[in-house]
Amino acid sequence: MILIGESLNVISKKIGKAFKERDPKPIQEEALFQREKGMDYIDINLGPAKKEGHELMPWVVKTVQEVVPDVPLALDTSNIDAIAAALKVYKPTAKPPLVNSIMVRPERYETMLPIAKDHNADFIALIWGPEGLPRHETEFEQAPAHGGLSLVPEALCVVAHVDDHAPGAFAQRGQTDGRH
Repeated sequence: MILIGESLNVISKKIGKAFKERDPKPIQEEALFQREKGMDYIDINLGPAKKEGHELMPWVVKTVQEVVPDVPLALDTSNIDAIAAALKVYKPTAKPPLVNSIMVRPERYETMLPIAKDHNADFIALIWGPEGLPRHETEFEQAPAHGGLSLVPEALCVVAHVDDHAPGAFAQRGQTDGRH
């Protein structure tokens, strides 16, 4: 099981305010708390972050890595530019950073997979295509190609890595039904 601490989230009043005001103290305190609790990853969730995400996400990454340089981060926003900017400043950890997440939609994965590969990042592949989440096994089997991921119908997501040895394929790390 992979433990992902998800308390650095824009919807938290305290953390959301810290993000907005660029106040490192509450962010760093929460990051230290999550490391103390044994999280394998610390998730930084900016939500959509449409306006300033490309500036905010790298700032938060640097802020967190100042106090927990040994814990890998999960970069969680739908803003692709914010993910790319954060990966440029990410300091290497024993495990690669985790892009949270890439949907099985061409407009998402065609842009995000090369970014993940260029920065040696793992990613969470959501089995969420243009029509939403497959409702049953038949829909799952009829869903668009999953880019080489081996999936089971019960899985909602897969942690994977772009495989350099087989272009277009992924080295699969694990599957989950979405329950952390």
